Amino acid sequence: MLIRFAITIEESRKVEKMKRKRNLKNFTKSDNAVSEILGTVILLAMAVALFSVLYLLVTSSLVTTSSPSVSLVGYVEGHSIVIEHLGGDSLDSDTTSIVVTIGGQDYTASINGDKLDIGERIVYSNGSITGVQVVVTVIDDSSNSALFIATLQEGATNVQRENWVQTNQTDFESGTLVNLNSSSSPGDVKLATDGNDIYAFRGNNNPDFWRYSISGNSWTSMTNAPESVRYGGALTYDGSNYVYAFQGNNNNPDFWRYSISGNSWTSMTDAPGDVKDGGALAITEDQYLSSGTLTSSIKDCNSAATITQVSWGETLNGQTITIQIRSDNDADMSSPSSWETVTNEDTTISTPANRYIQYKATLSTTDTSATPILHDVTIAYTEG
Repeated sequence: MLIRFAITIEESRKVEKMKRKRNLKNFTKSDNAVSEILGTVILLAMAVALFSVLYLLVTSSLVTTSSPSVSLVGYVEGHSIVIEHLGGDSLDSDTTSIVVTIGGQDYTASINGDKLDIGERIVYSNGSITGVQVVVTVIDDSSNSALFIATLQEGATNVQRENWVQTNQTDFESGTLVNLNSSSSPGDVKLATDGNDIYAFRGNNNPDFWRYSISGNSWTSMTNAPESVRYGGALTYDGSNYVYAFQGNNNNPDFWRYSISGNSWTSMTDAPGDVKDGGALAITEDQYLSSGTLTSSIKDCNSAATITQVSWGETLNGQTITIQIRSDNDADMSSPSSWETVTNEDTTISTPANRYIQYKATLSTTDTSATPILHDVTIAYTEG
């Protein structure tokens, strides 16, 4: 019995020890399980935070500026393209792009001033648009959205439009200038001057009247005075186109006016009394010649060219500039069409479609103290 009791006590100790080992293992397993759960929670929290950051970045980059709400209409008026603001927001010139597509080629129109408001129009011209397609697109640059797209006219879409522009001294002097000057103000063409001259009576009871060129050191006989000039003959210049004169000849009140441009004399109202001993000379300032011409160089358009518009920049100063055009299929213009006189920005051109084109500018003045000025010439044409 003692032996059995001792064995039972020993077995009980072993059993108790085994229980303690199992409990320790279970505790370790439980601790590991808690650690895994905690790690998962932390990873999940990090993922949520990262997603939130990415969401904010993406959504902030997708924020867009709203485009203006505007009502526009477009139409063709002659050879001009018109875009009219009918209602809605104003269009800012700095953030609005206008593309006009003519015959398949894109051109840029612009708003005059800072804004385009209700009732205002944009009028764009670029030569003849007969027979070609015209499309207008208005874009709001800030939102990169189209506000207006319309086909205003159906027609050809593969037209090659070109501009021949002459605007500087080299351009103009590649042609032939007669009585014109482009060197004194590069980029402009003016009438040439005749230089400083001295006008003189011969006197000694003669009507002879002469002009001396200072620059040329030469004398030229001009139209004789209406009568012989003696003692008291005198001349004075008015600063523009006329020289005034006394006949003199002792007991004579005759008073005349000489036209420089016309080389002619006119009797004016007599002096209040007779003019006696005395004489004078009058020196004139530079006078512009009455007319001059620029015949341009010949433009090779590579193929038959239909001229669609002729335009030029000018300052008339009360005088006149006339532009004419012609064409030919010969490079030397040996058999050209007749000169056609055109108006500025003219689009009704009847000059035949030939490979080579040319223009002629005629500058004229009726006041030799003033000259018209030609700044530039542009000829628009289509090939083929």
